[in-house]
Amino acid sequence: GMAMKLAHARAGDAAALLDFAEAERAKGELAGAEEWLRGAVEAVRAGGAFGDAVLHSCLKRLSEVQLERGEAAEAAATLAAAAEAARDAGAFKLGMKWDMEATAMEE
Repeated sequence: GMAMKLAHARAGDAAALLDFAEAERAKGELAGAEEWLRGAVEAVRAGGAFGDAVLHSCLKRLSEVQLERGEAAEAAATLAAAAEAARDAGAFKLGMKWDMEATAMEE
């Protein structure tokens, strides 16, 4: 099952997990997409093979899916984490932009 797949996911599999997430999202299966994206985030954090460059895009996608699901508070928190990861990756403008978006979401 999914839990088993996630347990076996390494950072190298983050790209595959993102593909699974996109496929779910395309079908309108937002809960499934969110689960795969969480798996991708975990995989990247655990393995660190891609590092922050992939982490911030994973988190950004996760925040988008959460927003689509009507989870505004969670989406804002995830986007703030994405902003932090973007800054860690040296993408300061992106980090600032996402921070502003996250703040706006919380209001």
